[in-house]
Amino acid sequence: MISTIALFWALCVVCIVNMARYFSSLRALLVVLRGCDPLL
Repeated sequence: MISTIALFWALCVVCIVNMARYFSSLRALLVVLRGCDPLL
């Protein structure tokens, strides 16, 4: 039996990892766009 708190923390960790990956890919995309168009 997994406790509710452990399940909640596991969900929080997964969400944080997903957000970190999303922001890093978004930042890489911004760098690429900025390389193509200096005005961005």
